[in-house]
Amino acid sequence: GKSADFFPIQVDFISETAYCDIKVSDVKSVDTRKSALYSSESQLIVDKYEYV
Repeated sequence: GKSADFFPIQVDFISETAYCDIKVSDVKSVDTRKSALYSSESQLIVDKYEYV
């Protein structure tokens, strides 16, 4: 077959990890400047990802 029969391919995905390893190391209270408890979640979500 011709490449036009197969491409472009559209792919949808969500990843629990990003391309880089950036994480929050500490959260401090604005008033006391003491460390505060926190939780963090991250996802990599793309609007469009195509093989052409």
